[in-house]
Amino acid sequence: MKVILTKDSKYGKENAIIEVADGYAKNFLIPKGFAMAYSQDNLKIREQKLSDLSALEHEKRSKARELQKQIEELSLMFTLDAAIDKAQNLHVHGSVSTKELKTKLLEHKIKLHDHAIQHVHLNVEGTHVVEVSLYKDIKAKLRVNLHINVKK
Repeated sequence: MKVILTKDSKYGKENAIIEVADGYAKNFLIPKGFAMAYSQDNLKIREQKLSDLSALEHEKRSKARELQKQIEELSLMFTLDAAIDKAQNLHVHGSVSTKELKTKLLEHKIKLHDHAIQHVHLNVEGTHVVEVSLYKDIKAKLRVNLHINVKK
């Protein structure tokens, strides 16, 4: 029996058309809501779902591209304090973390999801490039300038 999957399962992804045993379809897949019977009406429903998903995917991608452009135009500036010990070694106090990057981005009205920025702890002076995951395969490169303020 041909069925249209309404949820992801071991047989395929949502909206896939598959062939299964009649008993399995009638006694399990359809009653449990994993599939619907293959018919012209259900095929039209499937096509509508697919077009809605395609439009939603396009919208999310375009928003991510806009955000990517905003982030790549930015250059965030941070200053950390440091001290020099008796052996003339530089000791940096603290580091710039993921949380601080997100806070600084919020000041620029850019809100990211929790796992957009991998864990970073920047404590070396200079310009750093941090990769920001925005959506599936869309990533932005955020420039972070770190200045060390040496106290004697």
